[in-house]
Amino acid sequence: MTLREIVSLGLFVFMLGWLFIEAPSVWWREIQFVLEILVLTAWTRTTSWRTATAALGWGIGLAVPLMLAIGWLFRWIGVDIADGAMGWAIVPVVEEIVKLLPVLLLAALYCRQRREFNLSDWLLAGCAAGAGFALVENIELVINSDVVLHDMSLQYGPHLGGFYVIPGAWGSVGFIGHAAATGIASVGIGVSLALKRRGPAQRVAPLAWLRRIPAPWWSAAAVTFAWVALEHTLANVTVDTGSAAGKLLGNGQLTPWLTLPLFAMAIAIDFGHRRDALARSAIFRMHFALIRAAWRGTSVAVRKSKTEIARAFFQEVRQLNAAAWATFDTRPN
Repeated sequence: MTLREIVSLGLFVFMLGWLFIEAPSVWWREIQFVLEILVLTAWTRTTSWRTATAALGWGIGLAVPLMLAIGWLFRWIGVDIADGAMGWAIVPVVEEIVKLLPVLLLAALYCRQRREFNLSDWLLAGCAAGAGFALVENIELVINSDVVLHDMSLQYGPHLGGFYVIPGAWGSVGFIGHAAATGIASVGIGVSLALKRRGPAQRVAPLAWLRRIPAPWWSAAAVTFAWVALEHTLANVTVDTGSAAGKLLGNGQLTPWLTLPLFAMAIAIDFGHRRDALARSAIFRMHFALIRAAWRGTSVAVRKSKTEIARAFFQEVRQLNAAAWATFDTRPN
């Protein structure tokens, strides 16, 4: 590791450690969700776990300070963002935009390096960046109010016993939470960019089904962002004013159930695309056959540990997913 990587890792561990000490239960909810997305996208993303740590770190170290700076700027010009419509209409929209900045920066960085960034990558980066922002905001809320800690116990959405699939969805006034909200908006951006492109993926379900919808390519990004921004706004309206307007979208109860098929669709698109690419690539099929042989101990190659073989396998998986996305525009219709 380079000195820069060591320093960055040290700062990241310090930030996570400090936040864990402040409120372990709140900390675990956000980390749990990021781990879930890491597992769910393990077969389809082009990036490694380092993308999740980068997005999580930027959510803490970039999005949060930027939001604080915006608040300071408003106060400097004499606008109280905690008063009236500013608190429940402007702030939620600004927060949703600010949380997307780390995701957009990561995607731009990958593009600049001529590396691919598929839908699973958008999903992972979005959820991780939102989780980083939520870690700081929710811990601050818990420290300053015992009422919030009680409200956090009111989790909702898909669950199995005490295990909630989207643990950030909580409160008597429902909001799905920053992690999932940013994940939803990020997937919308990824889908819109995929719809804009041409090539073999346009025949891969369910992307092919989406292309039949008579709407501009950017509609997915606009709709997903508008949904999470509106839900966030309605939640703030109810908290700030006591109005029942916050129940217009089912008091937040509907969004977690809509999120599952949205995330599943993104992963399914990448899975279909990688399957198509694997079917067309004899080289990748040979590589996977060699890795399987090494795992079973039947390979004539130099013996490797199971850990090394597993690492090589997932590196090959990411390379295949990247190749599938890179060849988006190359196959003739």
